[in-house]
Amino acid sequence: MPLAFCLTSTSNLKARAAYLALFLYNQVLILGIVIIFEENL
Repeated sequence: MPLAFCLTSTSNLKARAAYLALFLYNQVLILGIVIIFEENL
């Protein structure tokens, strides 16, 4: 299923919410790793 279809389809709210949650979780995780790495330098 194309990403654009997932983001524009209103009938797929659960999948869209799950994708958004996963994306935000990954962003926070990467940010946390970067901050920890910077402090350890």
